[in-house]
Amino acid sequence: MTEISAPGDPGHPTAALPQGQDSVRVMRVVGLILVALLLCGGTASMVNSFATHTVTRTTAYPGAARSVSVNVTTGDITVHVATATQQPRVTTRVRESFADGTVTFSVQNGVLTLTGTCHGSPRLYPPCVTDVDLVVPPGTAVDLRSTLGDIGAFARTGPSTPPRPRATSR
Repeated sequence: MTEISAPGDPGHPTAALPQGQDSVRVMRVVGLILVALLLCGGTASMVNSFATHTVTRTTAYPGAARSVSVNVTTGDITVHVATATQQPRVTTRVRESFADGTVTFSVQNGVLTLTGTCHGSPRLYPPCVTDVDLVVPPGTAVDLRSTLGDIGAFARTGPSTPPRPRATSR
């Protein structure tokens, strides 16, 4: 007659792993999880770059504007002083992927106000970028603000006066 014993009973044969095999198995599982996370992160960043869309618009500078106020959340702001042969203008470039970017502008009381914002998921870098390039008439006062981006003000050679930017970064 054969007796059946349950695991844990005296005399029951156990199939225990040799010393150290448990930790090797755990390390393999952890390693596989890390590799999977790296692959997913790399794939997500590639999809983000493939889904990028850029829109560039150039508009004539409003003649009634005596000063400019620009505020963008992410993006660069560049201001140039117009020469005698240049027409003042406003060029905006919105680069978006998985987030919508907008640049709005209005003229009120002689102040041209441009605002660039990104709407959508801030978890993907960069969700969007709103760049503004201005060519302003000589003597125009400018107020430039960018949360994340570069600000530059440049004067052309000649008799024009460079703008005096009041640049702040938050």
